[in-house]
Amino acid sequence: EIDWMEIFHGDRDEVTVNIHHGPPDTSFGGKVDHDATQWTAWAVEWTPDHITTYADGEEWYSTDHSELFPPRPMNMTMQLDWFPPDGGGPAESGSAMQMDWARQWALPESEPATLSLAPGDPATGQKRLHPDRKPRPLPGGP
Repeated sequence: EIDWMEIFHGDRDEVTVNIHHGPPDTSFGGKVDHDATQWTAWAVEWTPDHITTYADGEEWYSTDHSELFPPRPMNMTMQLDWFPPDGGGPAESGSAMQMDWARQWALPESEPATLSLAPGDPATGQKRLHPDRKPRPLPGGP
C-alpha cells in the first residue's frame, strides 16, 4: 500500500508518506513539515518507475526504488485511522476527516478503476464495524 498522507501527531504539522512492501511488511518513505490543519490539495503519482507526492502542487517526496513498489494494481481508499495508546477511536477523541473531493486517473496502458461510492454518499466504513454498508459501482461508469 501507499500511505501518501499520514499524520501521527496531534499538532498536525508533519505529514508522512509510507510505502509498504513485503512480506514481511516493511515500509519506507519520507516526511514534510506542513500545516495540515488547513485545506490542502494532496496528490500521489505512481508510475512503473517512480512514486512522487505533492502538497498544493509542490513535490515533497519522490523515490525510484521500483523494486519495492506495490506488485499489483490498487484502488484508492480514503480512511481515518486512529491508534491512540489508550485504544480509543475517532469518536472518543473528536477526530474527523473532511474531504472536499477525490479523483484518480489511470495510466493509458492500465485498466481504469471504478468508483465504489458516488460523490456525497456516506462512507462505507470498515466491514466489521458497519456490516450493513456495501460499496457499489456508479451507474454509467467511473
